[in-house]
Amino acid sequence: MKKKLRKKWQFASKPFFGYILILLLNICSANALAQVFSVADYNDNLIQHGVSWSSRSSSTFMPGLYLGFAPKVETASQIHFRLGRGNQIRLTATLDDMTILTYPYNLKARYDLIKKSIELKYIQIQSQNQFAMFEKVIFNSGLMPLIQDYESKKITEAEYKSQSITLIKNLNPGRVFDFNLNFTDNISKWAATSLTQYMKQINTTDFKSYALKNPQTTIALINEIIPGRINIISIDEQRIKSLEPIAQSLLNQTLDLVSLQKMADFVQTQTENKIK
Repeated sequence: MKKKLRKKWQFASKPFFGYILILLLNICSANALAQVFSVADYNDNLIQHGVSWSSRSSSTFMPGLYLGFAPKVETASQIHFRLGRGNQIRLTATLDDMTILTYPYNLKARYDLIKKSIELKYIQIQSQNQFAMFEKVIFNSGLMPLIQDYESKKITEAEYKSQSITLIKNLNPGRVFDFNLNFTDNISKWAATSLTQYMKQINTTDFKSYALKNPQTTIALINEIIPGRINIISIDEQRIKSLEPIAQSLLNQTLDLVSLQKMADFVQTQTENKIK
């Protein structure tokens, strides 16, 4: 009788063990899924967009501490400010080669600095653990493997830069754009619309006088050459002197290489070489 019971128990133990194994695998899978945390999750869980530090937030992060994923652009000529409606300041920056090359390293340094500051208790985490969310995004973004692959020469510099651009776009959704400007078409449209309308108000021989007497209209005309990229706030005789021959040439429908080069030089001067 004992032998029979033993055999039955041995037979029953196999599927029982199988159920335990399946249960463990399901638990592991659930934990793995729970660890996936995207930048969208990070943004959705913030009390406030930007730096959380006001009285409505329980975070002890101060205004001077940035915990996010924006790239660090250190070339002053690539940074562009624009004052818009309601005194809102819009900042755009060109992602040059140095920014793309250093982005993963700067982001890792940002993470290392905050982590070390927390460990040394320079920063104390309270109920809204923004750093924990930040850390999850860091380790789910592919940042660390990208740096490792580049340093071990598993990928080329070109591949590294391409993946760095993808990383910037993924961690800053809706804020990174490919800037493709057909300069010839843009100037043609400007000449046919803004410039034509402007010149209807004046005698072509009195361009300088009208421009200086109507600064707001002239400022708008120049800023509309490339909307959002040229943002002058005043005019002077030197600006008018540079613009007048170009305007006269375009008004006569002369859009040749010489005119385009003069306009390109004018645009570079007005943007302090931020557009090349």
